[in-house]
Amino acid sequence: TCPTGGIADESGYYCCLSSCGECGGQDCDKREGGEAGCCISQITKSCLISDLPCYAYESFSGGCPDGGIMDETETFCCSSTCGGCGGYGCELLPGWASECCTSYITRSCSIGFLPCKMDVYSTKSSSTTDADENCPSDGIFDETGKVCCAESCGQCG
Repeated sequence: TCPTGGIADESGYYCCLSSCGECGGQDCDKREGGEAGCCISQITKSCLISDLPCYAYESFSGGCPDGGIMDETETFCCSSTCGGCGGYGCELLPGWASECCTSYITRSCSIGFLPCKMDVYSTKSSSTTDADENCPSDGIFDETGKVCCAESCGQCG
């Protein structure tokens, strides 16, 4: 779901300025919102912590983006080509260490690409009790203590 005034692309993942008329696609840079407001290749911030344009975190909430495989701790998402995620011998899996071993994964799932690490911006499962370990030092929690927002918001939730 896009914030007020935003329109989603076909996948429902990216949110562009409504002045674009359409989000992404051919000649997106020639629309009223320009390349920065209308082309999904230029969208780099989550709607949770940024104004439009942004990407909507809800599209893969509760699981991994792009059909990825979650590790047993529900912290990392590996490429589906791996057939598993982390653990002994992960470097021997079809995606090799960079795609299949959790110790190599540093990218946040909030940007929607595999492999990645789940974080509060990518909505880790609701059974999580260690949210305080996932909030950046410049973040603040909502009333439940499970959602972290940018400190610049002033309040969360």
